[in-house]
Amino acid sequence: MIRANDPAPDADDPGRPQVRRGKPAPRVSANNTEPEPEPGPAGRAPEVASDPIQTYIPVEEDPIIVKAKAAAAEYTGSLPNFFCRQLTTRYDSVRPKDGWQAHDTITADLAYENGRESYTNVKVGNKAAKSMEDVGGNWSTGEFASMLDEIFDPGAATTFRKSGQDTINGHSAATFKFEIARERSGWRVSIGGQLYYPAMRGTIWIDRDTSRVLRLEKESRNMPLLFPLAKVEVAVDYDFVRLSATQPFLLPTVSEVLSCETGSSRCTRSRIEFRNYRKFGAESGIIFDEKP
Repeated sequence: MIRANDPAPDADDPGRPQVRRGKPAPRVSANNTEPEPEPGPAGRAPEVASDPIQTYIPVEEDPIIVKAKAAAAEYTGSLPNFFCRQLTTRYDSVRPKDGWQAHDTITADLAYENGRESYTNVKVGNKAAKSMEDVGGNWSTGEFASMLDEIFDPGAATTFRKSGQDTINGHSAATFKFEIARERSGWRVSIGGQLYYPAMRGTIWIDRDTSRVLRLEKESRNMPLLFPLAKVEVAVDYDFVRLSATQPFLLPTVSEVLSCETGSSRCTRSRIEFRNYRKFGAESGIIFDEKP
């Protein structure tokens, strides 16, 4: 099925209320000037090369992005099997700029085994739920690999633009803006039985030493007027975690999801924390600490 083209937003449309997470990266300016050709020998016109000389590197071929794509491709295969505890606190507000009100928490035992995530012991407060899909409202999965896959997937035809540099948890990082058209989007937004794959844009922070993504922010673009949500934003922070072994692994530590309703000023926000990471093997049993 071919997806319809995105509706064109009004030029003066300020968009929905947004909750900004993370500081903006300082912009880096560069002067791309083409050098003057050297004069040819006396009495002879300067020779013209058959192929034009490129005075810039296409953004898709930026060496940092090339290394980050390779690192992301190896990411899933490099992760060991592990457990962790996922704690989600959900908030809502009709005036996000004035603050948020917490209304419930979701706890779940998360197992990552052979590249797949599974959730058990899911509870909303003290009430058990059959699965993450049954908790209702705002929830999120895929922080471990799929979010990176959808951005670096060649089929997404993602455009990247270098925007500056920053420091996260003591790591020097290069920042890039990115955009993905709706026709190429793999971001699945579902609510109330309705499903949509929005166009997206965002920012990634790439560790200069390891080429790993340390932070990811993305937001939906041009949601349909009849879809229940007018805006969805996601931010994920990654850090190096030791899983009872000498080698640290880059894993998500905190994630946030923001969504705003169509035709309303009401927005919801979820803060997701990943705790108590532990590696396991085929002979290990699953034992979780019930304390959130």
